[in-house]
Amino acid sequence: MRPKFPDDALPNSWLWNEVEFPADDPIHSGMLTLCVITELRPKLIGTAFIVAATDRQATAISAARCFEQIRAFTNPRRAHEQSTLREFLAQDGEIALDSVKAIYKKDVEMFFVT
Repeated sequence: MRPKFPDDALPNSWLWNEVEFPADDPIHSGMLTLCVITELRPKLIGTAFIVAATDRQATAISAARCFEQIRAFTNPRRAHEQSTLREFLAQDGEIALDSVKAIYKKDVEMFFVT
């Protein structure tokens, strides 16, 4: 469904393009919901897509913004002035994936995966 934009929100030659798949479409079988669970509170992050799988393991990809949100939830930044340039902020290091879970739905069953 096209979002409610003012008539002049998109440049003249651009058209809104979106696909909505029915709930039973096979594309949903490879989609995961990502969440971070900290202090027994789940925080929804976004989606990931399974790109490879074996009997006991799967590989999924997600958008960079999802990983930035994971980093923000698992390693909250210390307070600093908003005008501080990124070059002067402490480096974040690796993203801790211990508290990240993927939610997978198959038929009517839900699975939490790490």
